[in-house]
Amino acid sequence: MSLTPPEAYDLAVFLSRTIVEGVGDRDELRSTLAALSGREWLVLDQAARTYRHHYSTPVSGLRGWLDERLNEPDGFVAAVTSMHVDGRFRERAVRALREVGGPVAVTALAVRLIDHVPQVRQAAAESLEHANVAEHLERVLDVVLAGRDRRFGPEAVEIVESKLRAEVGQRALIEALLESPQRRVRRRGVELAHQSGLLSVERLHEIARTETDQLILAWCADWLLASRDATGLADLLDSRSAMIRQIVVLAMEDGALSDDRLLALAVDRVPRVRESARFRARKRGLDVAGWYRAQLQEDLPGRIQAAVLDGLLAVGDATDLSSFVEALDSSRPRVREVAIRGVVTWAGRDDALGLLSAFLTDPSGRVSSAAARALGRLGAPASMASAAWASEHRSNRRAAWLLARSCGGWDQVEADLRLSGDQDVELAGLGRAQVSNWLEERAATTWQPMNAEQRDRIAVLLETWDGRPGAKRVIAFHAGIKSAPSERTADNADVALPRKWWRRR
Repeated sequence: MSLTPPEAYDLAVFLSRTIVEGVGDRDELRSTLAALSGREWLVLDQAARTYRHHYSTPVSGLRGWLDERLNEPDGFVAAVTSMHVDGRFRERAVRALREVGGPVAVTALAVRLIDHVPQVRQAAAESLEHANVAEHLERVLDVVLAGRDRRFGPEAVEIVESKLRAEVGQRALIEALLESPQRRVRRRGVELAHQSGLLSVERLHEIARTETDQLILAWCADWLLASRDATGLADLLDSRSAMIRQIVVLAMEDGALSDDRLLALAVDRVPRVRESARFRARKRGLDVAGWYRAQLQEDLPGRIQAAVLDGLLAVGDATDLSSFVEALDSSRPRVREVAIRGVVTWAGRDDALGLLSAFLTDPSGRVSSAAARALGRLGAPASMASAAWASEHRSNRRAAWLLARSCGGWDQVEADLRLSGDQDVELAGLGRAQVSNWLEERAATTWQPMNAEQRDRIAVLLETWDGRPGAKRVIAFHAGIKSAPSERTADNADVALPRKWWRRR
């Protein structure tokens, strides 16, 4: 997990106390610094000069920073001093790191390349000239690339890359970057390879098959599409990336992509790939809807059956309603969820309400939420959620809340109050947040009429509601509920009244 600013501040305090007061384990802290990523080094550097009232600024002051320990061979004191709040201290620390090797020292110098003080940046660049940057290539580049958007970030990237090109050469540098496990460094390698013309179509195919970073895959997809070279694209139809598969479906020539292979992609696990396959199949004149209907006659795995129904929902018509109604009885939640969408699309309102109301208590949260959204679009009454409110399943009660809120007006307020008293902590917090939002944004414009039964239900919910002081009385006022004198007194007891001062005229 990435280092957060509060954690970075605490780490800066430990580092400072270790140097100034002599407490703490230096070896452990050195290992911690060596394990930080480029972004975490920048967060720590900023935290070291951040003021907080309980410890002032962690790396600051005079005592303990510029004595003989600054020139220790391990460079630990100099690396921490390079984050000092005073630029003169940082400059001296950077010059002390000139003869020090190791990952911590080189990374600390890379951080100072984006310093706001020109003398510090110049000293860091001069010290890096004496360092073996190629040995710590990934660490140094990860730091300057993490600060690439800062004012002096592009200049720092150019300094480091120029040093690396002089040490290992352009081609070897790019190859090393492309093999890096660091995502930022690997992205930079792909950028440089593309700018240098080193990314052949075969290399793009290799990256598309093995890469996991979405941005690099997006670049490869764009470059493959722009290359107009369709050779070897068929091998990428099984790529892990949906983006690559979609590009291949759209870019392959008709002769290289058979009808059977194209229709097989119409049940891909990703919707946008299925949509692209259907688009190209219709351009060929293929009966995609008929192919989907034929697939439903076979015993399909759950994912394939759900994809077939989803495709039939896109290209079918009302005559396919029976297939969706039959799929409502499936034992697979994914299939039931798609079937609900099909029923709400093709069935009449009354038929859909009768078929879908029972799914509010479905054991699958995916299915119950889909049923709540579908019933909400049909204008189902909030009373239909009564059984779901009483369910022991958390997902069912959340579905009941979704349906009741879709009715708007006082049904929405009642649903939020009811959810705020739920036994589940997360659901209760969600309900309280929605009630607070209603009080701030929509309470004054909730004008819908309320019957006596609903007013009584809201009054009962208010009795057990544990909202902030004064909020219960405001809700009762908007709902037209008369609270007892004792309740008004107790409610006002927690509200601090402004003190009155008499002024002589």
